[in-house]
Amino acid sequence: NAIFWSAGFGSESLRAVLDFSFTELGLQRVQGSAIAGNIPACRMMEKCGMQHEGLLRNYALQKNEWYDFDLYSILWHEFQSKHPKRSFT
Repeated sequence: NAIFWSAGFGSESLRAVLDFSFTELGLQRVQGSAIAGNIPACRMMEKCGMQHEGLLRNYALQKNEWYDFDLYSILWHEFQSKHPKRSFT
């Protein structure tokens, strides 16, 4: 498992999801979140053009413990400007 970390597969997959979300589904906005302090997940979202919007305090209960989450989002026009080679409808 660890040999695939930092190999770029997460960013590549997220870009594919964003591309599908904007071009095929016609969404205006896509958002994602990660447990606060999960630096690799936050960097991946930032690498794909997503912007940090804030902290969701005590957002999820897991194993009797509340966790904060970082919230990220990207809008269609932001994605389009970062990926000009694609033709968007």
